Amino acid sequence: MLSRVARLYYEHDLTHAQIAEILGVSRVKVTRMLAEARRRGIVEIRIKGDTHAFAELESRLATKLGLQDAWVVPTSPDPVRLQRSLGAGGAHCLRAMVVPRMTVGVNQSRTVAAIVPALGSEKAVDAHFVPVSGSRGGAHGAKAHETSEALARAFGGRAHHVPAPVLASTAEAASVLWAESEIADTLALAARADLLVMGIGTLEDNHLTRTGAITDEELEPLRRKSIVGDVSSRFFDALGRPVSLPIDQRVIALTLEQHLAIPVRIAVAGGATKREALKAAGAGKLFNILVTDVETADWLAEEA
Repeated sequence: MLSRVARLYYEHDLTHAQIAEILGVSRVKVTRMLAEARRRGIVEIRIKGDTHAFAELESRLATKLGLQDAWVVPTSPDPVRLQRSLGAGGAHCLRAMVVPRMTVGVNQSRTVAAIVPALGSEKAVDAHFVPVSGSRGGAHGAKAHETSEALARAFGGRAHHVPAPVLASTAEAASVLWAESEIADTLALAARADLLVMGIGTLEDNHLTRTGAITDEELEPLRRKSIVGDVSSRFFDALGRPVSLPIDQRVIALTLEQHLAIPVRIAVAGGATKREALKAAGAGKLFNILVTDVETADWLAEEA
């Protein structure tokens, strides 16, 4: 029924009233079904043109932070809706940035994973999509290799996989994993990426704290080190500088120095809880393109 309503409206240019009469339903129901068709992805709308909805704010933010570009999406008090909006903005950004024969590094992030549902039948590119870290365990949460595979399918590219956890049980176990050629070679490819798409974590909300790898007791000394955020389980301070920690010896991921060596670094993050981490990451030039929401963009343009 949703497909029928969508075809009558978008392909045959009938009004809500005409469709309601044909199907024997109310005009209100037709309106609701059209909205549901868009929500489920039965209908996809593309707007052609270079002008963004928040072009002036994007320009101001890019100038303030010294960015190559900025993409701003609406703010929402609903975290799920905000993440969906950031994912849509990230999808628009990747469509503009991904080109043939490019290597795209993919960070483990729920917001980066939210890009995937916003992608449709994209123009195929002969690009490589490679994780910049191992993947977290468990049944829930974003996994770097799954996001890489999904992005590769969407763009008709090729996916790579790091067959390792993002955090090994011990430093000795991490050393053994790094010695595996498949892991080392894939991360070496990630380090040579042309473009990186990443989320930004905070000290309180990152993959390691969510999985219990860092306990509440272990968080306190990290706070004293003035850590404000992380990228790929690599932590940074209020100026965006890497902070050396004992847990680093267990992490299977590129270092922040390696992240900085990737020419195009797209951060997709927003919401009030991410502001200080984004401010710090911006100060450290950890990203040079930002996809964020209106309120965060306005705050950064004033405070950063």
